[in-house]
Amino acid sequence: MTAAKVISNIHIKWKALIWLKIIAGWGGIVVISYLTFALNLSIPFQVLLISTALIIPYLLYRDQMPEARDADALINAQMPDLEFSVSLVHKEPESGIALIQQQRTIQLLVNQSQSISYPIRLKELLLLLLITAAIGSGVKWMNSIATSAKNSQESFLENQKSALVQEREIMSYETTIAINAPDYTNLKTRYQRKKDLNQVLVRSRVTWQLTFNRPPQIAWLKLSEGDSIAFKAKGTTLTATIIANKKGFYTINYLDDFGNQQISNYHKLDVIPDNPPQVEIDGIPQYQSIYPGEASSTTFEAQASDDFGLSDAYLIATITKGSGESVKFREEKIAFKKPVGGSAIQENVTFTFEQFGMEPGNELYFYLEALDNQSPPKFSRTETYFFILQDTAEIAFSLEGDLGIDLMPEYFRSQRQIIIDSEKLLKEKSSITKQEFNQRSNELGFDQKTLRLKYGQFLGEEADSGLDIENDVESEPAGEDHDHQPGQVNVLSEFGHDHDHENEEGQLMDKGTEQQEDPVEELKHSHDDTETATFLEQSMKSKLRAALTEMWDAELYLRLFKPEESLPYQYKALKLIKEIKNHARIYVHRIGFDPPPINESESRLSGELDEVHGETFTSKYEYEEQLPNTRKLIDLIGNLLTREFPLENNLQNALQQAGNEIAGLAIEEPGKYLSLLSLIRNLSEATFLSEKQLATLRIKLIKVLPRTEQQPKMNRQPTHELLEQFVLELTQSRP
Repeated sequence: MTAAKVISNIHIKWKALIWLKIIAGWGGIVVISYLTFALNLSIPFQVLLISTALIIPYLLYRDQMPEARDADALINAQMPDLEFSVSLVHKEPESGIALIQQQRTIQLLVNQSQSISYPIRLKELLLLLLITAAIGSGVKWMNSIATSAKNSQESFLENQKSALVQEREIMSYETTIAINAPDYTNLKTRYQRKKDLNQVLVRSRVTWQLTFNRPPQIAWLKLSEGDSIAFKAKGTTLTATIIANKKGFYTINYLDDFGNQQISNYHKLDVIPDNPPQVEIDGIPQYQSIYPGEASSTTFEAQASDDFGLSDAYLIATITKGSGESVKFREEKIAFKKPVGGSAIQENVTFTFEQFGMEPGNELYFYLEALDNQSPPKFSRTETYFFILQDTAEIAFSLEGDLGIDLMPEYFRSQRQIIIDSEKLLKEKSSITKQEFNQRSNELGFDQKTLRLKYGQFLGEEADSGLDIENDVESEPAGEDHDHQPGQVNVLSEFGHDHDHENEEGQLMDKGTEQQEDPVEELKHSHDDTETATFLEQSMKSKLRAALTEMWDAELYLRLFKPEESLPYQYKALKLIKEIKNHARIYVHRIGFDPPPINESESRLSGELDEVHGETFTSKYEYEEQLPNTRKLIDLIGNLLTREFPLENNLQNALQQAGNEIAGLAIEEPGKYLSLLSLIRNLSEATFLSEKQLATLRIKLIKVLPRTEQQPKMNRQPTHELLEQFVLELTQSRP
């Protein structure tokens, strides 16, 4: 190791010891400060204290930092053998003697460098720490005196308060609530001590009775509608009464001995309505259509009930006679045979045609009505039931004076009814027996035959229609041999086409068989000839004949108990009938001025549009945000949760506005929102807010928010020219 390196190490070590002294002083000051008073300081003041503790020892000991020449002086002072010749190490020897002397100095310096002691002066450090400890102790002593004085004062006040409380009991009260239902209910008075009121019948009288240990200055009942009901005092007992008409909530308020207002929690007031009577007609369909010869009466069960009793119940029947402008109405009030009383009545009622003097074509409408026993009474009524006696009389139409008269009979809707009944039969096939299914299918076949024969009359089929309503058995032509027994009906012969007979007639014609021409035949009008005996023109006749053909096939499958195969023919027949009906309409040409034709090629799109102004309608959707103050409070609480707690309460205004919104909801559903409303009120009265309280409030407020409604917006879909061309080609290629 060279002499220069030894001197440099001595200098660095000395300097490091001084820095260690500064750090020791800083650490000592910080430790003593925290042991005495620093823990009572706020975080910013603690940071300032730590910074100051580092600056003070640095300013005190920075002058003791050694330089290079200070290291040479230290070596000369502590190594007398060198004879103050350390400076020779830094110079170049000028002669041999100087070189020998330099080498001797270097040898001594290397050998004795470990024995050097550094002038650190630790007494100064100890003195600094003692001064710091004294200051810290003094500050701690002063804090203890202030704390002791404060505790003494608080203890004194607490003792005074305790003595005052012991001397005088805290004001309290007991609650008794009486609920008197309306007189018509005949319910007894209900008493309870629980402040939440459930299932209070509307118009009930509710009385609160408060018994205080000492009379308050004043007490009142605060309702959710904003009304205040003052308690009437009688000694230490106070009473207040209201008539419960709507649901909501309430609080009990009073002023104690010191004039402080005391407010109870929010309590529920659940008011239920008195429902109107329950009425029902059972045992019959709502619409009945009766044909002559069928049942001439209807029997049903009429029921009426009410929770608190009925005052009256009756049937209202309306009979209509006639049609059009000559229709007449007659209304009758029919009372029950049993006296109406109690909470329910039930009776079997029978209506007959003779009872109301009904004739074919008349209609009966009736319903049940009941009234309860409150004043004014509530009433209920059933749906209107229809009991119609059909009129099957036929109305004939004709042509008069070349004027267009409706040629169509009243049976145009019968084909549609047959279709409806056939579809109904197919739906009920799985739930009825096979015998009933076949019977109903055969009856529909008879209805189809009746309709076909009625339309056949318009083609002149009076003679060969063979309609026999009373006996649906057609007589067999003489001379024909059949295998069935006498009295039986050959169903297939009625629907089949005898092609063999037609071929025989054709063969006779081919053999030259000639018939004698009768000259009278050309002049007479034969009703038995279906080609000439008709009310219809040729085009309508062909359509009607096609409809009759479809009816033939429909009737055939109905007779064979196959309504599912009959339906297509029924629909075709209905379509042809509609076409005939529309074709039968007569359009009269207008008589009057016939203007000359207009040349469209010259006048088209040549008009003046100066005074034509188009109208533009703008529709604007305005979205009204629900519970805006509640949403604002949720955002404010979210911001506060990121801060240090406890926090000073600066949310009184926001809590008040949000509480007003929640109060509106609590009126409709008190049990759901009263706990939240109480929490909001307690927080609005608190001086400081805790993190737990705010987090709980925020969660409850979020649950109150309604679901966001979807706002209308344009449905824009990405498109492409190739896609548009494909859709266009696909549309045009459809047949």
